[in-house]
Amino acid sequence: MLSYIGVCDRLEVTGVNDRIVNILEQYDVTLLKTWKGRGALLCDTEQGLKIIREYTGPLEKLCILEAVGQQLKEEGFLSDCILRTKEGALYVRGRDGNAYIVKDYYEGRECLVSDSSDCVRAVEQLARIHLHLSVPPAAELRPLVQITPQQEENDQKPEEKNGYRFRMFDPVKEYERYNRELKRIWKHLRNKSDKTDFEVFLLHHYPFFMEQAEEALMLLKNADVDTLYRQEEQKGVLCHGDFQYHNILFAEGGAFVMNYEKCMMDVQIRDFYLFFRKVLEKNNWNIYTGRQLLEAYERIRQISDAEKYLLYLKLCYPERFRKVVSYYYNSGKAWIPGKNREKVERLLSQEDARRSFLKNLFEA
Repeated sequence: MLSYIGVCDRLEVTGVNDRIVNILEQYDVTLLKTWKGRGALLCDTEQGLKIIREYTGPLEKLCILEAVGQQLKEEGFLSDCILRTKEGALYVRGRDGNAYIVKDYYEGRECLVSDSSDCVRAVEQLARIHLHLSVPPAAELRPLVQITPQQEENDQKPEEKNGYRFRMFDPVKEYERYNRELKRIWKHLRNKSDKTDFEVFLLHHYPFFMEQAEEALMLLKNADVDTLYRQEEQKGVLCHGDFQYHNILFAEGGAFVMNYEKCMMDVQIRDFYLFFRKVLEKNNWNIYTGRQLLEAYERIRQISDAEKYLLYLKLCYPERFRKVVSYYYNSGKAWIPGKNREKVERLLSQEDARRSFLKNLFEA
């Protein structure tokens, strides 16, 4: 029987997939039922709701993710803490050879980017998390795989990878890489003899967005962001790395921010920017919405002048256009869905509103 629960359809299961059983039997949990979520499997167990997700990042990073989850939980946040197996490991290998992790989960509804009150709650929670999100001390990190007393005695320790080390993000290198790709795609379009209607349309508007990308990179290079990044690196601050509406649920116990697997060392305005830009694109760059979100975040955590200017520079970059053309170029599809043209047309129709927003909010 199917019934709507939160962000997914719950499926009552009489016979659970053998692959899932093989994973869960390595944990100290008693399975009651499962249902599909967004790129994962949700499980109701006697020990509470859990989520099984494939993990594709560096295995040694799991030690940090475990510590981050515990830190946030101790500070009172709903946290998707990683569970350890009965043997004390942070992951298991499925029959397909891939690594899987099991985490705590809290049921709720997704944040709606069209609902300003939802968005305000989301950025307020982000600001609270940012106050506590930092690289955990090495002393708080537990081994990827626990060593049993017998292994210790017999000197049969499992092979451990080197500890994971965060490196401070470099925004100039990121935009240089993006612009190289944009130029490569532009060259591909110009040299292509048999162009589709979409490609002709894209080629016509390409110089407009390419100019924005080059100007944003130039402004970033001329800005004194190195000082800001060195300061944040010394503090050891971390970003969630993927702060989007589908990673924010409003549960019974409060706002639940999940999926820290992409967490990284960067200026924390990165998280705010990602969410901020998407909300503004959905709301035609409404100045009132923008002020609401900035004020909501700053009620909890003050944004420095240097961070605000970095936010401005990020918003100047045509990120949405870059993603559309990157998808077109890398998908390898002969037929390009009409949705891609609609996305570019929407960007063009919003350009006046976007420029007005940037001028009024940051240049006033």
